[in-house]
Amino acid sequence: MNKRLSDFFSPEEVKRDGCFADVGHADSAVPGTLVYCDSVHYLEIANLNNNVSCVLTTPELASQAVTGKGVVAIASPRNAFFACTSVLVPSRRQMKRRFTPRLSFHRERGSGVA
Repeated sequence: MNKRLSDFFSPEEVKRDGCFADVGHADSAVPGTLVYCDSVHYLEIANLNNNVSCVLTTPELASQAVTGKGVVAIASPRNAFFACTSVLVPSRRQMKRRFTPRLSFHRERGSGVA
């Protein structure tokens, strides 16, 4: 399901609203990825990657994000990214609870199982 930057960030922080379906790195192979870029190096990678749909970056770098990508300008893009991740991605404990199959064994009389 697609989420909007404006659902997570204030109007002052959202420089260009956009939709994303996943969170990841600037070189993500997954379409619709939200990334954070706290340096020119990673912003350049994200700008060239068509799978990146939204970028969290610093106010100083925000104007360098290419048109067509959602942009949030925030003092600490890394912290904002991990705050989003903690909300959007289930914890390992939740995943384990959700996807661990429950096996039950019972003994039949005469099966020889002790």
